[in-house]
Amino acid sequence: MWLPQIEFLEQGDSMLIDINDLLGKPYKPHARGPKEFDCYGLVIEVEKRLGHKMPDLYTKLANKGEWEYDPHNVDFAKEMTGMEKTDSPSFGDVVVFFDTKGRIFHTGVYLKNDDIIHCNRDGVHIIKVQEYGIKWEAYKWK
Repeated sequence: MWLPQIEFLEQGDSMLIDINDLLGKPYKPHARGPKEFDCYGLVIEVEKRLGHKMPDLYTKLANKGEWEYDPHNVDFAKEMTGMEKTDSPSFGDVVVFFDTKGRIFHTGVYLKNDDIIHCNRDGVHIIKVQEYGIKWEAYKWK
C-alpha cells in the first residue's frame, strides 16, 4: 500500500509534529503503540505529540470496573477529556464517527483540508474525513 509522506505538520507558528513514523503501523484491537495501534490508541499518541493528555477511557474504566459508564458515549467522552465540539475543525482536533444508534465507533485526528490520520484494519493512514460517508463531529481542546 502506498502511503503519502508528510514533511511536517504545523500547529500555529511554533510547533512542528512529524507523523511519518506512524504511517503504515498495523492495527491491533486495544493496542496503544508503539508498534501497533487501534484507532483510539493512535489518537492518544498523536495528541501526546501535540502536548495534550488524552485519557485512555477504556483502560481507565476497565481498571476501575466502572463499565456503567460508556466510553462510546460522546457526553461521557467530553466529560473525561474536557474537549468541546467545533464546527470548524483545525489541525489536532479529534474527529469521532457515529454509528446509526449515535454511539462513537471510530476516531482519528484532523490534519488539514479534511484529511485525518486514523487507524483501521488497514493500519495507520491518512484519508479524507468524508470517505466514511457517515455522521462525524470534531472536538477541540478548551
